[in-house]
Amino acid sequence: QALFWLYISVVTAAVFGLYFWNLVDVVTPFILGDDSAQYVLLSRAILHGDGYRSIWMDGAPLHVKFPFGLPVLLALAASLGNGWGPLFLVPVISAAGAVFMIFWAMRERAGAPLAWGIAVLTGATSLMYLYSRSLLSETPFLFFLMAVLFFADRFLRSDDPGWRDALCLVFFMLGAFFLRTVGGCLVVAFIVMLLRGSQWRVRRLKLTHQVVAGLIIVPICVWMAASFMQPKPVDDSYLLLLAKYIDPVKEVLGAGSMGGAAMTFVKGVYALFFYAIPSALTSTAFSSRTWLAALISAAAVLGWVISWRKRPSVTEAFCVFYLLGLAVWPWVQSSGTRMVLPIVPLLFYYIFVAVRSMASHTPWKKAGAVLVVAAFCVLMTAGFGRWRAPVAAPVTHDAGLGMQKAFIWIRQATPGQALFLSPVPATLYLYTQRRSVSGSPLYGLSDDEVRALILAGAIDYIFDPQDVPWQRSVMGPLHEKLERVYDIDGQKVYKVKRD
Repeated sequence: QALFWLYISVVTAAVFGLYFWNLVDVVTPFILGDDSAQYVLLSRAILHGDGYRSIWMDGAPLHVKFPFGLPVLLALAASLGNGWGPLFLVPVISAAGAVFMIFWAMRERAGAPLAWGIAVLTGATSLMYLYSRSLLSETPFLFFLMAVLFFADRFLRSDDPGWRDALCLVFFMLGAFFLRTVGGCLVVAFIVMLLRGSQWRVRRLKLTHQVVAGLIIVPICVWMAASFMQPKPVDDSYLLLLAKYIDPVKEVLGAGSMGGAAMTFVKGVYALFFYAIPSALTSTAFSSRTWLAALISAAAVLGWVISWRKRPSVTEAFCVFYLLGLAVWPWVQSSGTRMVLPIVPLLFYYIFVAVRSMASHTPWKKAGAVLVVAAFCVLMTAGFGRWRAPVAAPVTHDAGLGMQKAFIWIRQATPGQALFLSPVPATLYLYTQRRSVSGSPLYGLSDDEVRALILAGAIDYIFDPQDVPWQRSVMGPLHEKLERVYDIDGQKVYKVKRD
């Protein structure tokens, strides 16, 4: 056990050291992802008193696609100083804090040694390293999620829950939801377990329970109502996008049908079981279906069943609702590994539960502990061995250089009031101060509606990086109306001809 703790201590020091090295390594990033650019611009809008608005869109409409949690954190960080450094404090500190919070959330059920092992093992995965240096909500959401699971367990298991735990629970629950909309799965899990009495009978709630439930539900309902009331053609909320059953591959609006939803669900379960979950846990990219990957997912499922039968809690309920939510989310088929990150520590725990349970049926009494330690070391080695490049790529990245050149040309060759059609409207505005009319079909418009805007003279230029499929389909019938004015390194800019 002493050697195990020594090993854990060395790994912990290495993980935290590499996290904080990120602050030096990404001082001058070039943001390639439009989500990150949106978060940065929303934080600037908040900091400058412009409100929660999509300032990169024409007219700067109210923003409802992303909740305001991360932009608020980034705005607070930006108030500490200029440059990118303060902004990157948010994901780095969140990642380091999440490691500690995982320990506290898992300590009672797993024991201190295994809980800290799971925390550090999660911290050493390539996903955690990747998102500890990206301006996205992954690591802050993981921190808030683990805090919710910690306080929810204390709150629900107490016969007379105190107001301190209750208020902490409300704070972290709302924080998790307003960091990522999928935090709604956590709210549903908590309400289900709150109402669950003996033998699944609805129990009578005390005043503390009722107040906590109200303080959580009311702000969320207000935000959801605002999302559904937002008019087109501004960027739709994720709730509206899900209701439209968008095809994430073709990036076009679907007609919306129960059959389409069922197919999305089946494909989502398949992607999670054979690719996303095994990849997240082993830091290995599975390019094809393998039974080894399926065994990893099956072990996690077995561990969940054992844990639920032994001690059902918000943690188990959240895993079910979260995975169901991912299964119906179209983008899980293309970027599911990223979405699995919040439940990685829980999946590790369930795998260790399954391993220990299976080993308990063998003649060797200590086989369970030995197998758990062995599995831990194998997974730890896999995590450290495949730490990936950052999302906020340095300016030496080929794609970043090509886009940078295009942005420099746009700043110099186009008027400041020019309106663009762009698949990366926030990134375009971040580096050129040029606003967009519509980002893509994902912003609430069909191809025909976008073409109508072009013909009506509402769009001056079209930015087409790397031949985006949906944009090519929009521009195809309008080739006579478009003049290509820039074409370098795969980055193209078209000017809309006026009659």
